[in-house]
Amino acid sequence: VGDIQSRLLDHRPVISAEIRYFVREFEEKRGHRESRLLESLDKMVQEANEQMLPTNLEDMNQQLCDITKRLEAANHMVERVQQRELEAQQV
Repeated sequence: VGDIQSRLLDHRPVISAEIRYFVREFEEKRGHRESRLLESLDKMVQEANEQMLPTNLEDMNQQLCDITKRLEAANHMVERVQQRELEAQQV
């Protein structure tokens, strides 16, 4: 009687099996979802490297050239101002 009653009322083995099944399915689906997400991110990074990086490098080179020219002009102006100050001090 105790064994029959135990089998009828004790649901732990069935629940444990269901929980293991659920966890296994969840982890498997989650793993697939994460794999797809990582593949998508990898593809986006590769596209960015192929398309955006060269244009950004070109833009940066152009901007650096412009900055260099401006700095050279500013340096030349400063040298002229210093030269005038030296001439004024000598007179």
